[in-house]
Amino acid sequence: MRAAADQAVDWFPWGEEAFARARELARPVLLDIGASWCHFCHVMDAECYRDPEIASYLNGNYVAVRVDADERPDLDARYQSAVAQLTGSSGWPLTAFLAPTERCTSAEPTFRGAPRGRPGFLQILTWARELYQSSPESRLDDGRRLRENLAARTGWSAGGAADAQGAIDRAASDLVDQVDRRNGGFGEFPKS
Repeated sequence: MRAAADQAVDWFPWGEEAFARARELARPVLLDIGASWCHFCHVMDAECYRDPEIASYLNGNYVAVRVDADERPDLDARYQSAVAQLTGSSGWPLTAFLAPTERCTSAEPTFRGAPRGRPGFLQILTWARELYQSSPESRLDDGRRLRENLAARTGWSAGGAADAQGAIDRAASDLVDQVDRRNGGFGEFPKS
């Protein structure tokens, strides 16, 4: 949160206060997960969150929640898994849209923004807000279906520390499986 102190976005930390505010205002939650050492997180901050137009739109239409992946590896693992199931890939910065569910521990991802090399971030924010407003109950149903699918496939759930440890163990196992023993690094894509 300290890294975002100079931004005009009204960031909330992960917690019940943010989700209560989202319910009170009938707004979706924009979840941003990043890390201080992540280059693209700094790019996202510079190009999106420091933009006055984007900050104004976020403040007027979302409850923005910022999470440091190093401080909350349980949340990072949970939402990296969810976004990977939705899009086929994930990473930092992770930008997801959440329904304002009853408890922050059961927040369900509904859809994900992908601002890199695609429509502008403001376009994605506008589209996601319109989609949420057009049918918030449908978005909640989408989130529930996604959570059930993730639980069936990966054991992911909205539970507590035991689930977080399981998610971390699965993530570590998945990472080991992706090691490129011939060329180094992870996966088959070009590595820098």
